[in-house]
Amino acid sequence: MKALFRELLKSDVSIVTSEDIYKMFPNINENAVQAKIKRCLSGGELIRLYKGIYAVNSSYSHKGIAEEQVAQAIDHSAYLSGIAALRFHNLIPEIVKFKTFFGVKKVKVDTKDIHFEIKKVDPEQTSFGVEEIAVAGAKFRVADPAKAILDTFISMKTSPETRSQICAFLRIDDDEAEKIDWNNANAYADRMKSELAHSIATAMMNEA
Repeated sequence: MKALFRELLKSDVSIVTSEDIYKMFPNINENAVQAKIKRCLSGGELIRLYKGIYAVNSSYSHKGIAEEQVAQAIDHSAYLSGIAALRFHNLIPEIVKFKTFFGVKKVKVDTKDIHFEIKKVDPEQTSFGVEEIAVAGAKFRVADPAKAILDTFISMKTSPETRSQICAFLRIDDDEAEKIDWNNANAYADRMKSELAHSIATAMMNEA
């Protein structure tokens, strides 16, 4: 068994970075460690997801890999938003196969099992309306419902006129709509400093 692969199994991880691997072999130079990584890539024990980000092949680790884990490894500021975040909060019925995150890097990952993008936004936008969630021991960031709705329509570059239009478009039923703190919309729009964000926030507050 390859030395690197043995260390990865011992560490019980599903996602690993180049920096993590360097720390496993502190007495070996960087080129030698890169050679170990290449051998594991060639042998199929590691799968390259992004520059410096690898997944341990689940056939060996028996661990699933979530897009949220990969996005956080690539961009620590990234947060799940849009339709995927609304689905995470159980506000819409659709199953989301391609997830959208917002962060300080522009990234798209589309492999056999992992499908997502990170849309680059102002760093300030990643600092509010976001919750840190722990699932099965892994932590990731997700927009709260009001922020997710704002992000959805900003990405579409369009603004509805009323809350009922928003709910109809996103298929949020009345019972679920009552769970959303719509009052956050204006405060978030103020921090986004965007006319479109303010227009969307106004619609979110319009209960007509």
